[in-house]
Amino acid sequence: VVQCLAQFGTDSDRILIMNELKGHLPKLSQLKYAHFIVLKLLDKGRKNSVLCQSIFKDLKGHVGKLATHSIGARVIQQAFSLLKKELRTQLKIEIYGPEYVLFSALPPEKVPENLEQFISLRPDKKDSILAGVKETLVKIAEKGLLIFRYTHTLAWEYMNQCNKTTDLKDLIPILSEGFAALLSTRDGAKVASTCAAYGTAKDR
Repeated sequence: VVQCLAQFGTDSDRILIMNELKGHLPKLSQLKYAHFIVLKLLDKGRKNSVLCQSIFKDLKGHVGKLATHSIGARVIQQAFSLLKKELRTQLKIEIYGPEYVLFSALPPEKVPENLEQFISLRPDKKDSILAGVKETLVKIAEKGLLIFRYTHTLAWEYMNQCNKTTDLKDLIPILSEGFAALLSTRDGAKVASTCAAYGTAKDR
């Protein structure tokens, strides 16, 4: 019933629904059926700034966990695809690890847009940031989440910052399980090519 209201109701109806669900979106995003309500709110409310801002505030602080969750990953992909750039960027940095809190006070226009910019603001934390991203990529690959576009971008950004000779040695065999999915996007194809170039004969 709620999903139908979100789909066929007015923006006012969706805002009312969102007000009732406020504080619960992260949990709903991890549930088999309930996450469809979140997807529908994102899809139907993307042109309503009030609704988008409410969804953004509810998801903020939970992206890292949802991005590696078998169901929550769908919500993150939808959010990254439909939210405006300034909101999307503020959510995306959470995937880079807990260090994102260091930049939470920055105005939206100064929030780092990618891993390179993220590291450039705290070069002293580079090793720990890369270790965290690598751990996230392992979780993503092991859970079969390489079907999502944001995972391809994350993997490519990581490969541009890490030491390819040493850091990819144990990551390539894990990523190779999702090669078919990686080839569906430009970033993913570059990840696959890099894996082929730096992997062993067995990996290839």
